[in-house]
Amino acid sequence: MKQKDTYAKRALIMIVGSIVFGMGIGFCNAADLGMDPMSVFSDGIHQTISITLGQANALLSIVEIAIAFVLNRKNVSLITLATIFTVSIGIDLVGLFHIGNLTMLLRVVFMVMGFLIYTFGIAITQNSGIGYSGYDSFIFSLGTLFHTESYHLLRWGTDGLFLILGFLLGGTIGICTALVLIAAGKVTEWWLKQIEGFRSRIHA
Repeated sequence: MKQKDTYAKRALIMIVGSIVFGMGIGFCNAADLGMDPMSVFSDGIHQTISITLGQANALLSIVEIAIAFVLNRKNVSLITLATIFTVSIGIDLVGLFHIGNLTMLLRVVFMVMGFLIYTFGIAITQNSGIGYSGYDSFIFSLGTLFHTESYHLLRWGTDGLFLILGFLLGGTIGICTALVLIAAGKVTEWWLKQIEGFRSRIHA
């Protein structure tokens, strides 16, 4: 029973984390200063094959999870599949605020706030210990091919590839795209250290 409770708590942490980073994406979208590289690719797919952006994002997530399962199935869990939907819940929660036209200053504030929430949510999911979100399961599984566990290096490579593909397909880019590409991996690692340090102090 104790083991099941532990799994349930970790699953809850994973779900909450994915909703949080979905909210981060929502705030970045509200800033209207560009999308994260994966969303740029999803946007390009959406424009190319005439499906909705949400459908394109779900399709890309499914492909990422399938590749991750083949490369290193320990990075994929049932909760990984659930994150396809819980991230969307986070994005939609921000949409409930009906954020209207913003001044440039507020757009920058929303972008930075969204970026910090986004990377914090990713760090929460990584700290759950029961697999990763769809995108992270793909990123970490690539480490099997390139023989590295460095998240920021794997993230730079994956984000860079998705950005190029998305741009070629007509995806929307901007300042936020560059911010995520350059800093998301490092900032996520920093958040992860803060979370692990906080948990260590609690259990000390």
